[in-house]
Amino acid sequence: MHGRALTLLTFSLAACSLPSLDVDARYGEYSIDGSLLIASSGSFSASNNLETLGLGDEEATPSLAAQIKWGAPHLYISTQESNFSGTGILEATLETDSGTITAGSAVDSELDFGLTSAILTFDLVPGPWEFGLGVGVSLISIDARFQDLGSSETIETDEVLPVPGVALSLGFGLGPIAVQLIASGVSVSIDDGDVTYYDADLMGRWDFGRFGGSLLFGWREADYDIEYDDGTDQVAIDMKYSGPYVGLRISF
Repeated sequence: MHGRALTLLTFSLAACSLPSLDVDARYGEYSIDGSLLIASSGSFSASNNLETLGLGDEEATPSLAAQIKWGAPHLYISTQESNFSGTGILEATLETDSGTITAGSAVDSELDFGLTSAILTFDLVPGPWEFGLGVGVSLISIDARFQDLGSSETIETDEVLPVPGVALSLGFGLGPIAVQLIASGVSVSIDDGDVTYYDADLMGRWDFGRFGGSLLFGWREADYDIEYDDGTDQVAIDMKYSGPYVGLRISF
């Protein structure tokens, strides 16, 4: 009798400690707003509005995310990349050691912005409410290219910045409906420059129940103020990246 009870208790504890895994496939419409300047002298006297450069349109962006929960620790991982392009006018000169495009020039503009995040929080409130604090790291990828339509002169910058941060998670579930917020941010100096950012992912979820899936709808917003060295050139970007998304979650 005691042996059976011990066996049942052991299996019950093991079941409680098993991790859960949620995998999300998302589709969003994201836009950027802000300014950019590239200079070889290091003195930023003026900047270019991203919309004036032709980069103001929304872009379709698929993304992937995953959550692993094992008791109090919750690990959130997400990755996405948006590709913006258009034709615009320079408000401020872009200058590098390899070339210059002067203010007033018409340019073809391309900006690829990638964002990969890993956030680990520890849930401090048991029950249906979730409140967690923790740390995270964001991998910010910036690949920008501007070509003068008159002279074909091209200015480029390409950088990947790993940035640590503090994070929090908030959530609440009621029946098949749940709401969750994952946010992180920091102001930090790193080897290649200075970064101040916040990143917030607000998501609603409707569970299909026995079918093992969920419908997602949410809003992702990230704000970055970045200055970094690209070789001997200096780059300054002040950018808000935001938009709605829908998705499908599979839970294991």
